[in-house]
Amino acid sequence: MKFRVWDKGINQLYYDVRVTSTDKYEKVEVLDCFSDWIGIEKNNHVIMRNTGLKDKKGNEIYEGDICAYYYGDVAEYCEVKWSDKYSTWMIEGDSDIEFLRDFAKHISSEVIGNIYEDPELLEEVEE
Repeated sequence: MKFRVWDKGINQLYYDVRVTSTDKYEKVEVLDCFSDWIGIEKNNHVIMRNTGLKDKKGNEIYEGDICAYYYGDVAEYCEVKWSDKYSTWMIEGDSDIEFLRDFAKHISSEVIGNIYEDPELLEEVEE
């Protein structure tokens, strides 16, 4: 399973990480050219899972992503979340499409940001 991690302490998103758990820290290995280990305190980060799906441009879709799909000139925005009730990935927003797998099949769907780096995208929906 693939993960990405949002570090709340420095407002940075890490992709292609491996998460290993210990008592106080969940170590995050950033798979860059140095393969550095970065220890982040448990309450200072958010781990997001990869859904296994891709948008129309081939971008991987992660938990916490903000996605859009278009009907002509009208865009609808939604957030990717896991549903314990249905045991599947869902989208939450102003969309009629609720299951992420249905959204990912939509020809004009795409990831446009995430809730940590681009929260203003969802604020526009709430207004």
